Amino acid sequence: MKIIYLFGAGASCNCLPIINQIPDRIIKLIKFLNKSTFIFSKDEKFDNISDKSKTEIKEMLISDLEWLANESSKHASIDTFAKKLFLKNKHNELLKLRLELSVFFIIEQLRYKPDDRYDFFYASILNKRITSFPNNINIVSWNYDYQFEISFMDYSEVYTLSESNARLNVISKNIDDNADPNSFAIYKLNGTTALCSVDGFKQYPFINIYKSQMDKSTLEDIIKRYAEGLYLKDRVYSGVSFAWEGERGLSIAGKALGAMSKGEVLVVIGYSFPFFNREIDRILIKSMDKLKKVYIQDPHAEIVAERFKATKGDLEEIPIICIHDTEQFLLPDEL
Repeated sequence: MKIIYLFGAGASCNCLPIINQIPDRIIKLIKFLNKSTFIFSKDEKFDNISDKSKTEIKEMLISDLEWLANESSKHASIDTFAKKLFLKNKHNELLKLRLELSVFFIIEQLRYKPDDRYDFFYASILNKRITSFPNNINIVSWNYDYQFEISFMDYSEVYTLSESNARLNVISKNIDDNADPNSFAIYKLNGTTALCSVDGFKQYPFINIYKSQMDKSTLEDIIKRYAEGLYLKDRVYSGVSFAWEGERGLSIAGKALGAMSKGEVLVVIGYSFPFFNREIDRILIKSMDKLKKVYIQDPHAEIVAERFKATKGDLEEIPIICIHDTEQFLLPDEL
């Protein structure tokens, strides 16, 4: 039986902030970055990127983070702020938001250990080998974090995000990868926290060799990628890109449809079906004409269930099971 997992921000909440917590966490991150541990040279520069020093680039990063915290606190969520910029055609500010959001999530995933529910999930679905992913599972995620990739490193004994990404068959918006709906894959609807080449064929993580700590050399690598995102816009751009933007012609929703249309069981984890994602959600959920059962795992599962029903009109005969226990990711009986 084909099982589709639909992940939202709540699936990473033991490591990363949910939407309304982001402004406060950015303020805490700024204080962290201002520590004496992270003082850079006022003379050294990143070659072939900018004439500004490493210190100046770091100061620009902090200034932009302050902007992001201040502006996002004025809106219901950072996604709402992003949609507002999009609708007002403030392209440069939207690009800045996406780049800052990438830096924020990368650093937070170094400062805090991964959500341990991913560890349990892998231990449960993997069979005899670390590469033996069940072909009847596909994951569609609204998250742009690296929780899947980082958690998998403990199993695969690979230490670069690029290799972990490849082994998990991660299909991300704006990267021109082929998707096989009959194989295990993770579809990232909002892109990922990396830089992407403008031709859509390469992805450049802010850090490739993952460390379970945040030190000066790691921050220097992140600041360098940040500088590339600022000054090399003819070559790279932020891999975070909201699904409703629909840019660059690489339709991640179209790729995810191939898997979701085969789904017979849907497991929704930590996703609340917000209104501004409704157009994409409707396209995805309506494609599931083989759907037989829905599980919704959330402390407020009944509320989520009502929002879910708004995405598909023929749900009367399909049972919706509400699960309030969020200690581990749900493993449905059909697995």
